Amino acid sequence: MVEACIVLGSTFSCGVYPVEEADSAVRSVLRRLANSGYPFARARVSVNGGEYVAVVLKGRFYVLNSPRVKGKASSHFLKWFFRGMYGKAFSLEEVESRRRLAGFYGVKVSVMRGDSEVVFGFEGEGGSVGAQISGGETGVWGVLLLSGEHLLSSGISVSLAASYDSTSAFTRLKVDLPPLLPSGLMGEAEYFRGDSVFYRFISVPYVWSYPFRAGLGVLFSEGFFPTLVLERVSDPYISAFLTAGSGELGGRLWFKRGWFYLLVFRGLGRWRERVGGMDRFREIPYTSLFSQEFALVRVDVPVVRIGRLRTGPFADALFERRRPPLYAYGIFLKVGDGFSAFISARRLVGVDVKVSL
Repeated sequence: MVEACIVLGSTFSCGVYPVEEADSAVRSVLRRLANSGYPFARARVSVNGGEYVAVVLKGRFYVLNSPRVKGKASSHFLKWFFRGMYGKAFSLEEVESRRRLAGFYGVKVSVMRGDSEVVFGFEGEGGSVGAQISGGETGVWGVLLLSGEHLLSSGISVSLAASYDSTSAFTRLKVDLPPLLPSGLMGEAEYFRGDSVFYRFISVPYVWSYPFRAGLGVLFSEGFFPTLVLERVSDPYISAFLTAGSGELGGRLWFKRGWFYLLVFRGLGRWRERVGGMDRFREIPYTSLFSQEFALVRVDVPVVRIGRLRTGPFADALFERRRPPLYAYGIFLKVGDGFSAFISARRLVGVDVKVSL
């Protein structure tokens, strides 16, 4: 314990704390200053025996007029990132909120404090190429996955999944545009050929209030249906997608938190969702079963955690109307975001590999 005093201008506060709590109190003061136009505030701390003194210097008041930028970012992306900040007192809280939103589109934003100006760095993650391969006694199946992020230095995200064999073909394309204009845009197209052919296209302009976004759009699947999307992108992840047509309501609900995953789906017209793959019911091939109405529960319990490695038991449950429920369980293994695998009690094996571009 130390007698700690924080001196700021002509005011000071003192108390008796552990050194860690005194440090935390100083950081809190610096953060409040950074949120009210003083990003250059610094603290000079001296500790002598049982005495802890922190002298906080506010530095100069900073207005965000022409921020210095390093890295790759288009003029449109910069206009979006700094929208509503120009000509205002620097607010670290507002910058960090916008930085988290940029991270959703694969753009890493760093904020560096210089002697006389704040420097913003922009770096794109680029994208990835990967594959999901599963198999057992009945054969082997798989799908190719491609993604690109921060395309044209504009934060645009694109992902493509494709699978083809002699009996079926599956393609899904998804595009997510940041709100370079007042609203962003999410588009999704899907095509499947098997016993029958079906396809769909979804377009949803949306607005952000991070970590939430909401939008109104249209879905085409044997007709046009108005849609509503409500989404929370941080943990826990929640996504509600509703579509109306022919006097009915259809939609899907996603919920993900840590090791728990829930997907409930009800389709209209020709709209169907896949139920299999490494990210859904693991024992069903990626393209072998599409359904108009189901509920899926996944549980991964990482009982072993070593660095980036996670492993432990998993359980999947699939419920469809007029069909008996399906269950799967076994062991999963995950290393970072680039590799995951499972082996089920029925000796089905799956591998998901992703390599950054």
